[in-house]
Amino acid sequence: MLKGDTDGFRSDNEAAAEARKKGDHVLKEYDKLLKKIPDEAQPYLSRGMHKQLKEDYTGAIQDFDRYLQMAGRPRNEMVFLWRANAKKALGDVEGALSDYSRVRIRGQYANVKY
Repeated sequence: MLKGDTDGFRSDNEAAAEARKKGDHVLKEYDKLLKKIPDEAQPYLSRGMHKQLKEDYTGAIQDFDRYLQMAGRPRNEMVFLWRANAKKALGDVEGALSDYSRVRIRGQYANVKY
């Protein structure tokens, strides 16, 4: 029988729980910020990334879509990778592949494998 690192496991779980709590706080701060400056694109990208980390994939995709709508051609092309991963998590394989291909075609992330 294998004996695991139970202390390390507990520590990792506690760290993950703390990160989730902080993530809730961060999302609330982005919500406040977006009420003040709703026409700024960058906070939508950042909030979408945090939503994705919290496994709110639908909310993340909505924020990424809003960012792309506002930013036009984005300076941060990794948004396509983040959105692709969220779509993949929701089972939208076609949508994910479409975004992955954009990452592959565009810019410095041409070697991304999916």
